[in-house]
Amino acid sequence: GSNTEIRNYLVLDQVPTRVLHAIIAIEDQRFLEHLGFDPRSLLRALWVNIRQRSLSQGGSTLTQQLVKNLLGTREKTFFRKVRELILAILIEVQYSKEAILEKYLNEVYFGQIGSLEVHGVSEASRYFFNKSASQLTLAEAALIAGVIRGPVIYSPYKYLSRARERRNTVLRKMSELSLITSAELTEALDDDIRLASQ
Repeated sequence: GSNTEIRNYLVLDQVPTRVLHAIIAIEDQRFLEHLGFDPRSLLRALWVNIRQRSLSQGGSTLTQQLVKNLLGTREKTFFRKVRELILAILIEVQYSKEAILEKYLNEVYFGQIGSLEVHGVSEASRYFFNKSASQLTLAEAALIAGVIRGPVIYSPYKYLSRARERRNTVLRKMSELSLITSAELTEALDDDIRLASQ
């Protein structure tokens, strides 16, 4: 319920480009490519995904992750997967990429503080670095993006070296996709992680 979550809604324009780039680079590089929305190619891609991936793997698009977050349960059953895919397709048909991305950035789950759930980039920025999203450095944006795949296993509060390694993976991926320069990469890889005190 609302008392176990902290929310501070950000509109898409308030989310810095480096945060968007970091999340798209590591979680769903092709997110913006299916912008025109071709149902056939999306269905084909989803079919290939179903066939190739075991159900335990992540590998979901941002839209599928959004559906998961909105449905709010973490169990993995085949029927649930299918329902998520159908809902993801419906969302893709109905809403613009911008709307989906904005909702995702405000819903995505980043972990717990006691009984409180941390959802969205704004809360994650406060939780990890005691900053607003607009103040995040490139390295901090990459760390936040890296946590999404596993909020517990990549928590810098619990596993700092693993979180750093994951952050660096995000940065290298951003560089590979030419979203940052090699100078930016080198500088960000060297950045110390300075967390907000818990």
